[in-house]
Amino acid sequence: MKLLVVTGFLGSGKTTLIRTLGKECEKLGKRVAIIVNEAGTTSPSKDILKRDGLNAEDLKGCCICPGTAAKFEKILRRMEKELRPDIFLIEAFGTTTPNAIKTVIESIRGKTQQKLGSLPMVTLIDCSREEPFNKAIELIGAQVREADIVLLNKVDLVTDSQLKNIESRIRKIKPDASLMRTVASEGRGIDRLLDLLN
Repeated sequence: MKLLVVTGFLGSGKTTLIRTLGKECEKLGKRVAIIVNEAGTTSPSKDILKRDGLNAEDLKGCCICPGTAAKFEKILRRMEKELRPDIFLIEAFGTTTPNAIKTVIESIRGKTQQKLGSLPMVTLIDCSREEPFNKAIELIGAQVREADIVLLNKVDLVTDSQLKNIESRIRKIKPDASLMRTVASEGRGIDRLLDLLN
């Protein structure tokens, strides 16, 4: 059972990416389960995914972190029992960092019916918005440093010069960052992730 976590600042396109990956994996005959992490009491991301026919549940009102590991484990184990998924896709809340989620995953390893195989941690960057780099650089810096793959999303909305500037800023944070360019809404640039999932 594979597990892929997607982190990223608010509005970076996490739900869109998760939806695209989920639909593509289902086309290949994979059973997909999705856990969406929402800070509030409502779950618009889960509603969007369910409208598309995907199996999605939510962890509301808190982030995925060591203090909420038991809640996360309960949802994951229930979905595993009911759906027997090949793949779990996890959409983290916008302020969550990869290392916080890694800690939670390690705490539940061995407690699932199927062996839990973690894939590279993905951080999504919205290339069309410079504001997060200016207002939340510490958070974005942590998300980039702790990620295995940094996915540059919405590259169709910026010029080559703007994109190179963003890549340069990310390289200053993490010189050896594994960068991928994508347009999640169109499924462009996600082949490597699909290969990992399948």
